Amino acid sequence: MDFTPTETQAAVRDVVSDVLDRDTAGWKALADANLLGVAVPQEYGGEGLGLLEVGTMLHEAGRRAASLPLLETLACAVPTLTRWGDEGQRRHVLHRVVTGDCVLTVALNEPGTAMPLEPRTTLRRDGDRLLLAGRKVGVSHLETAELVLVPATGETGGAVVVLLDPARSGVAVLPGDASRGEGVEATLVLDDVEVTEADVLGGDAAVTLRRHSVAGLCLFGDGVVAGARDLTADHVKERRQFGRALAEFQAVSAQMADVYIASRTIGLAATSAAWRLAAAEDLGLDPDDDLAVAAYWFTAEGPKALHTCHHLHGGMGVDVTYPLHAHFSWVKDISRSLGGTHQTLDAVAAGGLGRS
Repeated sequence: MDFTPTETQAAVRDVVSDVLDRDTAGWKALADANLLGVAVPQEYGGEGLGLLEVGTMLHEAGRRAASLPLLETLACAVPTLTRWGDEGQRRHVLHRVVTGDCVLTVALNEPGTAMPLEPRTTLRRDGDRLLLAGRKVGVSHLETAELVLVPATGETGGAVVVLLDPARSGVAVLPGDASRGEGVEATLVLDDVEVTEADVLGGDAAVTLRRHSVAGLCLFGDGVVAGARDLTADHVKERRQFGRALAEFQAVSAQMADVYIASRTIGLAATSAAWRLAAAEDLGLDPDDDLAVAAYWFTAEGPKALHTCHHLHGGMGVDVTYPLHAHFSWVKDISRSLGGTHQTLDAVAAGGLGRS
């Protein structure tokens, strides 16, 4: 397979890099640059592109350790809503994503489990009412999100996805902790929240959401590791000890080689999984094995690579005025969101993401 970026992907990379490098970079700036419509179908005002183009945006955001809802909105929610939402749901949301007026987020993880196939969160009937109950952890961007995509187990088994207004009665938002600090993630407590049939996505929405979430996390994580790699490479070339640049010491160059190998293999695994997921419908491919491998490889190699980057930086790496700590925190949070090495390795052993 040839993963050389297409002209379109290169153009997206150049534009998003320019926007993210501005001091005023933010969600509205991305909308003004026509980037938020990359994955939105043309009939709703978007460009009608796909996961690989969104992946280019995620990579560049990861390189800068940016905290924007690109992953949640564009990589996870938009593809799920586009494929499984009805016309009313799509028309209500998608054109406002393009303009930057609607942020979407996802609530996939539950206490002790990342992206469970059978969520403990439930959607059940009580007379004429449809009630959503459970607890979701590690939910990002709730303070700006208009809707949250919530997987839940239905009464007949199998997972469904609910489009939830976080301001609805019965929803409680509790502060959560993350490696990136307090306030960046939250716990969503759902106490018999009344929803309607119009809030529920059809088909295999939960499968699509889970697959795109894993792919998006791996693509973003690839960028995070690449950004830390480049920071460290620049540091060891410029920092001098004993009259020589650190990069001239054999032990340092060997460790940088290990970081480079880890970064390249994480990137290849993430890109391969995203390509297979993007081509799954057209070519009849099963992306779950590739997604499981990419998730495991990131959780196994990403944190180790960042430990090496910190070691090569010395005390500077933990200085909050220097960006490396943000990359390290992101890598830990992404690994946790994917399920860590044990859960992801179990998925590889089971024969794929959808069978773990």
